[in-house]
Amino acid sequence: LGPPAEYPEANRTLFSGEGVSIASIFREPQTVQDFVNRSHAAVIGAISAISDPVQELPYGTTAADYPPRALPLMYLEATYYSIAIEEVLLDDGNIRAHPSLRLDGVDNSGLPKVGERFLFSLGRNPDSLSYGIAADWMALPLDGGDIRNFDGASPGYAGVTDEASLVKAVKAAAADYDFLPPNQWPYRVAANEGDNLATPAPPGGPGSGDPAPVGNTGGVSN
Repeated sequence: LGPPAEYPEANRTLFSGEGVSIASIFREPQTVQDFVNRSHAAVIGAISAISDPVQELPYGTTAADYPPRALPLMYLEATYYSIAIEEVLLDDGNIRAHPSLRLDGVDNSGLPKVGERFLFSLGRNPDSLSYGIAADWMALPLDGGDIRNFDGASPGYAGVTDEASLVKAVKAAAADYDFLPPNQWPYRVAANEGDNLATPAPPGGPGSGDPAPVGNTGGVSN
């Protein structure tokens, strides 16, 4: 399962399980506080290993959970990225035991590579064994240069110019953490990006296409 060909940004954008860029549905965080509040955990770490793609049913289910059916079960393809954690900036009490990032298993040269360092905003998946990221602004490459989103765009956070100022700002925001679930993130509307829509959240979320976790499950580690 991968992004459909009609999405030209496919080479650099992280996608939900429906093949729709979450970044095209939700507005980016406008502040570091908003960035942190959309996370279950926030960590600095490097990609240490990448699994082969695996075929999975929705979280917590097996083929035995489904009644006999005429059509075959719909499996999702996922890839797991191991994170060698350097520092936990926002701790949900689970990330140190399960530092694994789960993304849709697309063959995409723009996805994270072994050795690359990031500051991740992570959403805990329903199985509590892995995490996901919903859009490019949830993975900030740390390469010693200006702070950019994974797609190369500047997040525009006030006072954030380099890794040191980013880490300082995230730690300060973690002290005032107030989790905001994806169904409350502001929508992006083509005609007016500042508008919000009173409609149900679209498929996908932190778990790369699976139901997004809800509730305030995070904790703070300074």
